[in-house]
Amino acid sequence: MKLIVLKHGHFDHCQNTAYLAEAPGCPVGIGEADAALLEQGVKRKVHGRGIWGGIYAAASNWNIVHRKMAYLKPEVILQPDMPLSAYGVDGKVIALPGHTAGHVGVLLDSGYLFAGDAMQNIGKPEIIR
Repeated sequence: MKLIVLKHGHFDHCQNTAYLAEAPGCPVGIGEADAALLEQGVKRKVHGRGIWGGIYAAASNWNIVHRKMAYLKPEVILQPDMPLSAYGVDGKVIALPGHTAGHVGVLLDSGYLFAGDAMQNIGKPEIIR
């Protein structure tokens, strides 16, 4: 079995999930604290610091306001240390709260980490709740 792993619930990661999950009949997993963002189609605006951050935020927020997102109830709630072997992945879920409360990553047995937006706040990382 395969699994679509959403590392967090921001619009740019979830916008086309319903379509992608339908095509192969693939279940969708997301961290528990972000599940409502996907299920309710919540679109949170982003914020940026400085000139580049402001430009990035303005472009992102334009998309958030003007693009549609289908609601989707996740079939799998990703929990920290959850093994993914049942989905054909030699690895586990790890919690990476900060970018969002439910941000998760996939740590492969090989040592590689799939984190998603891990470098969003390059200059001065901060916790966003």
